[in-house]
Amino acid sequence: MFNRAAYKNIAKKQLAGRWGTPILATIITLAISSALSATVPLVAFCALSVLCMANVYLYITLSHTKEKQPLSKFIQGFSFWLNGILGTLWFILWTTLWSCLFLIPGIVKSLAYSQMFFIIAESPDMDVRTAMNLSKKITQGHKMDLFIMALSFIGWLILSGFTFGILLLWLIPYMNMAEINAYHSIKQQALDNGIVTAEDFKTTQNTPSESSGTTTGSQYNWDTSNAEDAEPVQTAIQDNSENKENL
Repeated sequence: MFNRAAYKNIAKKQLAGRWGTPILATIITLAISSALSATVPLVAFCALSVLCMANVYLYITLSHTKEKQPLSKFIQGFSFWLNGILGTLWFILWTTLWSCLFLIPGIVKSLAYSQMFFIIAESPDMDVRTAMNLSKKITQGHKMDLFIMALSFIGWLILSGFTFGILLLWLIPYMNMAEINAYHSIKQQALDNGIVTAEDFKTTQNTPSESSGTTTGSQYNWDTSNAEDAEPVQTAIQDNSENKENL
C-alpha cells in the first residue's frame, strides 16, 4: 500500500518540536544555491550535489530518531560529498539517456532512480550503481504513486510564490520528510515481499539507523513513535506480507 496522506501527516508530527535545524538547513541551502547562480556551472553542479546529500542525510537521521538534531548533523552530511556528486552524475546520465528515447521513459526512470539518494544516505559506502539498482527494485509498483505524491505539493509551491519564498522554509522540510516516509514504507514493503533483503543494504559504515539502535532482521527501523498515523500504515504492510506468506 502507498498512503501519501499518512506520510504527510507523519512528517508534520515528526517535525513537531524539531523544525529548527531543518529550517536552518533550508536557509543555508537556498542562500548557497542563490549565490552559485553566477558561478562556473561545474562548480555549481558539484556544490548543489553535496548540498543535496547533506540535506538527505539530515532528514534520514530525523526519520530514524525522535530527538532534536543539531545543525552539525546537516554539516556531517557534507563528508559524503563524493556520494552526492557521483550519485547525481549517475542519476542525470541514465535519466538523460532514457529521455533521448522519449519524454515518458525519462520520467518513469527518474522515478525508478529517485530513492537512490536515500539509500546512499543510509549506506554511505555503497556504490551508486548498487544504490540505483536497489532503488529500481523498491519502486516497483510505486512509480505512479511517487509521481502523484510529487504533484500533490504543487499547490503549496505556487502559494509560496505569494509569500516571496518565505513559506519554502517550512514547505521544503515538510516535503523532504514526507518523501522519506514514503521511502521507508516502500522499502519495508520490498523487504517483506522478498524483492530485496536486509543483506542488500548492509555496508561497513554505521548508518543513522544503526547509530540510533536499530534491531537487525526484516523489520526496518522507521521511527514514528511520535506519530500515531504510522500505526495503520505499518499494520497494513505487515498484514499484506502475512497474506502473501499464506498464499
